[in-house]
Amino acid sequence: MPPNVAANGLTVVVCPPDPLLDVIFVHGFTGDPHHTWSQRVKSPSLLEKDRLSNKIRRIFSSSNRGDSESDVPSRPKEAVVYWPQDLLPAVLPKARVLTYGYDTHIRHGVFGPSLARAQVYHIAWGFLQEIAGLRGGVSGMVASEGYDPRTGAASRTRPILFVAHSLGGIIVKEMLRRSSGCYTGHPHLRTVSECTAGLMFFGTPHPGANPRGILRSVAEGLAKVLGFRINEEIMETLLPTSERLRELRDEFGPLAQFRGWRIHSFQEQIGLQALNGDKVVEDPSSTMDLPGIETTQHIARNHMDMCRFAGPDDVEFRKVAHALGSMATWCQTRDSETDERRREEALVPAEREADARRRVLLKSLAFDRMDARQLAIKDAHIETCKWLPENQQFLAWQDGTKLQDHHGFLWVRGHAGTGKSTLTKFALSREKDRSSNEDTIILSFFFNARGGPLERSVEGLYRALLLQLLEKAPDIIRVLDNFREFIYTALREDNVWSVESLRAIFEEALQGLQDMAVVCYIDALDECDASQIGLMLSSFEDLGRIAVSSGKQVRIFFTSRHYPALDIEKGLKFDLETQQGHTEDIKKYIESKLKAKGHHKADELKQRVQERSNGVFMWVALVVDMPNKNLLRGRIFSVWETLNKIPTDLHSLFYDIVNTRIENPDEKDDLLLSIQWVLYSRRLLQPKELYIGVMCGQKSKGRSTFQLEDWQSFKPSPHDLRQFITDASKGFIEIEGFSSWDVPPGRLLLLYEMTSAKSYDAITVQFIHESVRTFLSDPKTLGKLWPDLGNNFDGQAHETLKRCCQVSLRVDPSQLPSGRKLLSQFPLFKYAMKYVLYHAEQAQAWGIDQSDFLTKFDLAHYVSLWNLLKREQESPSVSLSYLVAKHNYPVFCRTLAMRKGDYLQPGTGKYLCPLFAARAAGSLTATREMMNIHLESNAVCTMENSPAIKTLYHDYFHQCERDPRIEEDFNPGTPKIAWEKIVKIGDETLLFALLTTDQDP
Repeated sequence: MPPNVAANGLTVVVCPPDPLLDVIFVHGFTGDPHHTWSQRVKSPSLLEKDRLSNKIRRIFSSSNRGDSESDVPSRPKEAVVYWPQDLLPAVLPKARVLTYGYDTHIRHGVFGPSLARAQVYHIAWGFLQEIAGLRGGVSGMVASEGYDPRTGAASRTRPILFVAHSLGGIIVKEMLRRSSGCYTGHPHLRTVSECTAGLMFFGTPHPGANPRGILRSVAEGLAKVLGFRINEEIMETLLPTSERLRELRDEFGPLAQFRGWRIHSFQEQIGLQALNGDKVVEDPSSTMDLPGIETTQHIARNHMDMCRFAGPDDVEFRKVAHALGSMATWCQTRDSETDERRREEALVPAEREADARRRVLLKSLAFDRMDARQLAIKDAHIETCKWLPENQQFLAWQDGTKLQDHHGFLWVRGHAGTGKSTLTKFALSREKDRSSNEDTIILSFFFNARGGPLERSVEGLYRALLLQLLEKAPDIIRVLDNFREFIYTALREDNVWSVESLRAIFEEALQGLQDMAVVCYIDALDECDASQIGLMLSSFEDLGRIAVSSGKQVRIFFTSRHYPALDIEKGLKFDLETQQGHTEDIKKYIESKLKAKGHHKADELKQRVQERSNGVFMWVALVVDMPNKNLLRGRIFSVWETLNKIPTDLHSLFYDIVNTRIENPDEKDDLLLSIQWVLYSRRLLQPKELYIGVMCGQKSKGRSTFQLEDWQSFKPSPHDLRQFITDASKGFIEIEGFSSWDVPPGRLLLLYEMTSAKSYDAITVQFIHESVRTFLSDPKTLGKLWPDLGNNFDGQAHETLKRCCQVSLRVDPSQLPSGRKLLSQFPLFKYAMKYVLYHAEQAQAWGIDQSDFLTKFDLAHYVSLWNLLKREQESPSVSLSYLVAKHNYPVFCRTLAMRKGDYLQPGTGKYLCPLFAARAAGSLTATREMMNIHLESNAVCTMENSPAIKTLYHDYFHQCERDPRIEEDFNPGTPKIAWEKIVKIGDETLLFALLTTDQDP
């Protein structure tokens, strides 16, 4: 190694006067700062070398042709072309060229002197500190080490290009990630990422689904080629954890796009003989897949030689030279503004970075149907709820001078169906009209027990409130810098937040609002788990005390049913049904709906309806049409008789409607089908899906001749769908949803970016009220209403939905259109394809034998239909065991494995056998079930006979929980090569299965 290139640390190898750019070279784990970039040539004479140097200048020199020969350091006399020093100055004459060396100790043997165990992030951190020190003129760097005092003052803002080979790219990426995360106290470290303009990667693996496996594979491949054995202990210490690598993968792409870095990824074109012709890094792994900022290009060399060049005429070097020249030109264009403009824009990176953090936070907080419940609540009936602004407790709650008395809390309680949510929506709307100034922030959340998990949890509450808070007060993002790790953790773990983290961030954000007031409306506490609500209320009470003591205006409006066990120490409360204004609202509603005008006992009749309602708005809404029918028919006596027979509590009323007021058996069957679909469907259904689901149910019972093709001929209008659903469900189910026009201003773009945009244009069906769902979910109630179903309503429901799905799939694949046209013409088709096996398995789990279903299941027909919808095609001859394993049906995994024992038998699927398919798809419960079967049935490793095997099993299965999905391109091919590939990706679960089988690999 030449004396002017140090083995470790930064070395400046070229330093022209007044450089405009820094180019920093970083070698891979098995390389060094000289040989990685050096190419031996066939002993050209020194005269020929001089000729080459002049030719380089003629080809690549910039418009500044006045540079002297001394600008290029003299060559060593040996016939080696070290291109950062020998070729690059002609391409970038105004670039300072540096190289960074480090020793991973990966070549060192197991025996010998003890070595410091370097890790990637330690190397990256040291690298960052050296760059910042050199560019900032830190004392201790002398001229002989490459630091030019003439350039020190301007070096901190000079653009940087990084050139990295192989796993050195991981060092660079980790260093830049660490730099971008440095805020107060480390501005000199942060400027490294801010000044980075571009990156050039030579064969760098960018980890995918199995990041540690990819990096280990590359390192082992290089070791094999170079003829040494990797020190396993050092390798384990060196490589980052899979979690850390996923963090780097998830953060680096957005960071690069935000910074606008130019990326050029060179890919090896030739494999290595030592690897049987395979490449060290395959093409899919050597690109970051960032088409907006990344260029990919092949170099006709193998992995070891792809960054070594013989001279300026080297065809592959010309590719590199042009790429670097293009990057440098872009840097000069970007930095050509005046000094004043630069000073003005010096603030922009921080502002943009704050905005980027805000977008990351917003993305991690947003979730589907976050506003669904609030938007689905009907507006208050005309002339109702207007009493609330005059209510004494409400007025006291709004009085800022009385915060010391109630700590900002108002809790409205009421029975089910009294109209609490409608009242909350009215109060929220009025608050927005009343507080139109910018000094008040209004937040809201409506719990929804019929919605998804986040719609009915405290996590969803905090995420929604924090999202709204950041939207309305974006400046407080600065307060949240201390929580950056929480944000990134949530983002890389598929937006999984802890309630404690959310609570801490929310409280910190509120403290950062300074003089702004906050009003928060939280509806239907009873639709969230009581234990969660208890902790949340305690936190909010603490928040109220802190707000009062610090002089902040924070007011919180709660609604719930009558909680006997939960309360708050300070706060205002009232029961809705006891309020005179609420009583007057019901009276107004009855007067507008009861058709008794002109009848001499109209007032008496209205009074009777109101008395029996007990203040429950829903009871009135359901009952008022019953006397109307008799009034229209002139049956005056029957009006009173009917009214007196109607139960006064909601559940008894629901039972009465179903049991005594539906005389036609077919109507009762349609109601049952509607209930089963809404209660037991795997996801929320659209109105047209419920329509076809009920029709398919009728057909499966021989009640209808409905054909799926009839949907196109008699396609019902939205009005028809609404009427059908209301009639079939006897008013218990309604169409719920909203379109893009209903989303509050300023929220639509965010929701489309951060959540499943299509869900915000989805109209779904749902029970009209949580009390209806509770009533119809009670097995005792259902057993009374449909005694022929026995005591297994759950199993019978899934069996019915399975049969409906089967009816929906009775179509000829050759006659079907593809893509969106297919889904438009056959609305239930996608649901049936995806969930027919789900409902069958659930029926099996509830004790309804599915042996006949599995035996007669037309697998070829199913696969042909599946391939019409899915981009990932299945083999026509794939086994049913393979499919149920891949799609995570553990009950069927056991059923089929017990019958055939084929969970490890090779087949025609992409992943060879059911166990591999489940592991590749991330089907954790199916994987666990097959491993249990494996241990139970294999005499070699029964857990009862071998405690050691039992311990190994539980230890190995933790990997599934940490890394539920192995890399997507895992394809074992044949049993013969399965071992090699499984060892290569390092999947311990699959290795365990094969190692403990009684068959030879």
